[in-house]
Amino acid sequence: WTTIEFAMEVKAKIGLRGIRARKQGDLPALRGPWPKVSAKLPPVIESVEKELRGDWVDVSDEFKKVKASALESLNIKLKVNGKNYNVDCSDPAIPLAYFLREYLDLTGTKIGCGEGGCGACTVMVRFLDEKQGKILNACLCPLASLNGAEVTTIEGLGNERTGLHPVQKALAEHNGSQCGYCSPGMAMAMYGMLKRTNGKPSEEETEDAFQGNICRCTGYRPILNAAKSFANQCHEEHKQQAEERKAKLCDNYEKTVAIRIPDVMEQEWYEPKDVKDASDKFFSEISKGRSVQLIAGNTGNGIMKYYQEKPEKADMLIHISRLPELMQITSDNDTYTFGSAVTLADLRNALIKTDTQRSRALANHIHKVANHQVRNVGTWAGNLVTVWKYPEFPSDIMLLLIAADAKLKYVSEDSKGKEVVLSVEDFLNKKSIKNVFIISVTFDLSEEAPSLFTYKVMPRHVNAHALLNAAFSYEFEKDNKNGDIVIKSVKMAVGRIAERPFMCPETTKILTNSTMSSTNLKTCLKTLEKEIASLENKKRCFRSVPPPPFAYLSMLTISLFYKSYLSAYEQEGGKLTKEVMSAAQEYQRPVSKGTETFTEKKGLAPVNRPVIKLSAKAQCCGEAKYTSDHPKNIKTLYAYPVLPTDCGKIKSISVANAMAIPGVVAVITANDIKKIGGSNNCGAFPGDEPIFAEEEIFSRGQFVALVVASNERAAEKGSELVEVSYSSTFKPITSIREAISKGSFYKPNKFQPQMFPTVERGDVSKAWAKCKHVFTGELESKGQSHFYMETQSARAVPLEQKRMFVEAGCQGTTEVRQHVCIALNKPAHMVDVVSRRVGGSFGGKHSRSMPLATAVAVAAEILGKPVKGQLDRKVDMRTCGGRHPILAKYKIGVDENAKIVAFEMDTFFDGGYTANDTFPILDEMQIMLDNAYYFPNYKSTAIGCKTNLATNTQMRAPGILQGIYCLESIMDRVATDLKIRPEDFRKKNFYTKDQLTPLGETLKHIELDTVWNDCLSKFEFSKRLAAAKVFNSSNRWRKRGVYITPCKYGLQQRFYKTSVLVNICLDDGTVTVAHSGIEMGQGINTKVAQSVAHELNVSLENISVLRTTSAT
Repeated sequence: WTTIEFAMEVKAKIGLRGIRARKQGDLPALRGPWPKVSAKLPPVIESVEKELRGDWVDVSDEFKKVKASALESLNIKLKVNGKNYNVDCSDPAIPLAYFLREYLDLTGTKIGCGEGGCGACTVMVRFLDEKQGKILNACLCPLASLNGAEVTTIEGLGNERTGLHPVQKALAEHNGSQCGYCSPGMAMAMYGMLKRTNGKPSEEETEDAFQGNICRCTGYRPILNAAKSFANQCHEEHKQQAEERKAKLCDNYEKTVAIRIPDVMEQEWYEPKDVKDASDKFFSEISKGRSVQLIAGNTGNGIMKYYQEKPEKADMLIHISRLPELMQITSDNDTYTFGSAVTLADLRNALIKTDTQRSRALANHIHKVANHQVRNVGTWAGNLVTVWKYPEFPSDIMLLLIAADAKLKYVSEDSKGKEVVLSVEDFLNKKSIKNVFIISVTFDLSEEAPSLFTYKVMPRHVNAHALLNAAFSYEFEKDNKNGDIVIKSVKMAVGRIAERPFMCPETTKILTNSTMSSTNLKTCLKTLEKEIASLENKKRCFRSVPPPPFAYLSMLTISLFYKSYLSAYEQEGGKLTKEVMSAAQEYQRPVSKGTETFTEKKGLAPVNRPVIKLSAKAQCCGEAKYTSDHPKNIKTLYAYPVLPTDCGKIKSISVANAMAIPGVVAVITANDIKKIGGSNNCGAFPGDEPIFAEEEIFSRGQFVALVVASNERAAEKGSELVEVSYSSTFKPITSIREAISKGSFYKPNKFQPQMFPTVERGDVSKAWAKCKHVFTGELESKGQSHFYMETQSARAVPLEQKRMFVEAGCQGTTEVRQHVCIALNKPAHMVDVVSRRVGGSFGGKHSRSMPLATAVAVAAEILGKPVKGQLDRKVDMRTCGGRHPILAKYKIGVDENAKIVAFEMDTFFDGGYTANDTFPILDEMQIMLDNAYYFPNYKSTAIGCKTNLATNTQMRAPGILQGIYCLESIMDRVATDLKIRPEDFRKKNFYTKDQLTPLGETLKHIELDTVWNDCLSKFEFSKRLAAAKVFNSSNRWRKRGVYITPCKYGLQQRFYKTSVLVNICLDDGTVTVAHSGIEMGQGINTKVAQSVAHELNVSLENISVLRTTSAT
């Protein structure tokens, strides 16, 4: 390579304004991968070569002339944080987040889910023709779509050196950062809120700002408090500070930086001149047998993997989001037409401005679709096409357009270039339509249009797919002389209860030309119930999530129709009784509020003070680095696991197709571990869990191999092409009941004994005769998936003298070192494991960090190069398990005074395909199951079941939560059946001082009665309960309640053996501390620093806490 060629590649990789190099041999080790380029220097840039021997120069134009001639590429010009970039991109599908992180080292933009659902990748984008920017998800935004755009990331707002932006400062100072992985996204969401509201948000708007940011691990109140500090204020000083920071950021960046992305082009990108050009190109390419995708916001790409049998990639992408004709919103006498590139956000804004009954109903419902980041770029037409292609997709937009009797204008392959106008309902039902190009949609928004009532039942208020959605449109007779309310026509559409929206034809017939009355309503309800019942055994549109029970969906449909009928009746002047009025009222979520009190204990400063977390500011401005953030050097390779499609005996593993992918350098399997003399084991004990499946696959959540490549995208694509063939397969065990029926249980062993298989006190068998009332039953919990923000990640680097360095997102560096040593057959002193911080864990990185950490270490050892791996969210959830599902069978007896006499329960835990943490978790449940209650006769048995699901693991209060959930549910059931207040029944059975637990521990310091009474008094329980009873007696359909439950929680000190190294610097007396805990959001580093500051009587500012290593 010549100096100029290398300089250009350096510039392309690290984004410098120019490159200075002295001689060809004096070259720094920089990041790859490096493409093949011509060794001959083109004459056009000889002068530039001379300039490189001096000061910094710009080589953007010349750079384009030395790209490999055989490689077609896109030229994208954009600005990032005030800096101009000219990007030669060989793959239009590269997401903005990938470009920011891998090529600009702007790792403050995180990737949490890759689906547009978590908000960790939030950035601001503005095009030149837009007055203000909009926030969007960088993980879904194709880089090619940003030609001419200005991008602002968290780094562009501010940093600790030049000063924090007000939103970053507020988030840090309100303690809104926990693990910090989501904090940059939170700050960008707040920034977007200030832009949307011109710096004057209301309290409602501040809460609304975080629709697309799913993390709530701080308890959420501190984040809301940070946002609310901007409410109803015009922060002029903030605007001035922002402008000053922007000026600093943009200083000396007037020149353009050239960057080349040498990924292999798999898709062609086309920028049409106008709608005709786009349409002609679309059908022209299709006629050639090519697959073509029209692309606007690309938000559907995040969820397509749940609906496609295998990943689909179009040969050509036609970008239409910037075509003015498709972005238009026009009106003609209250009939509105929206172009197909109109985003959901712009559609909603237009509906709000129209301000009619129908437009308000549509706007309110659209606000419940996805989140700000998605609605800002996602289009209504893209949503409609998605459900047209995949009927299982739970589209709200489709339902709204059907109910609004919207007319669609489109061109399709079968229409032979002619525009077709069809109702949305007919469009979806017409089977002959092929390859559609949607132009616009038109519907009536006048006050005279039929009234619209829409509903969406979902797991969360926002940012969630519907469990069931429905829309009802009522047209009424005008000027009825009898004063009756007569329905002229009605349109009913219910989603997710059938494969396509169910239009309720029989109920519609009864409603048409009918007079509204209680009799009419009852007839309709009975008819609707019957026609819904006919759908029970038919296909329903649930694919990405398990469907709720049909009985539940049926009940919801009837309830929502009932609500719509009452709402329509009241709107038209009908009088509802106070008892049923609440059914017609839409629920309005109030602004949340909360307070905290903190009492400082004198003489313990600074331990007693609620100081801001040491890393809070770094986290809120995106400077805090996580395992997945560290930049690679020129040798770093990327790893991605191969997962199986079945359970059974392995016949062969074919890697030829994967190795053919440019960039793939190796596929590591169990056989490769043998070649280095290592052990294929990463489980809790020998033989429990292999790193890679060897002879037999026991779960679809098991690693089969590891594809290693020069870049992340090549590794992921290669993993899809590794073929596993089976000599035989078996039907997996997928439930606890199935495991019980087949006798599939885990047995304790010498490495992992079960301390408390059965805990017993008294004589339960004889005690039943003393019981006045005996209750039996079963309780079941399906478990809980982990959703830490940073997925499992690890990095391994071979060092001198055959040492291995590993950085892992884990909860224990010593445990990771032990497993890496076993895998590589190295002694402990030859392996260093470090962890600076973890992007969330909740127990999920206690043992489930081992498979990836050991796998990348094996790859690094074999290849002799650094290897980095991070799991995609879907792979992470498929392989890492979560909270153990349980099945509990219980029996409980009480005497005539409602005092518990006897209790017996058998609890079965689903451990997954390996034992892993199951036995310790069973023991935790046994230790805590009694909770706050005294049982004179007691027997509890805990059993671990072996299934073929992903290995389950620790999750916040592991085992304890399942046990207390069971016991408190039982207490509620008994109180209800005995017709006494639950809190009274609980108090009757509290432990008292000096009583023994079933494990024989004497409770010397228990003060349950005192704490319970204090809570009842402080929170005015009786007053709240009385108010709830009054409200409930006046409202048939809306209820209120107040609840209190106790908790006895012990801390087992035997689990927490720690070491700390305190170093006082000779130079100036400042202090560094290294400890063996893991910082994962709980603020352990801050607490350690506070303790050291108190003990040594030094300022907190003079203490630094180092990253955790296996050496400490």
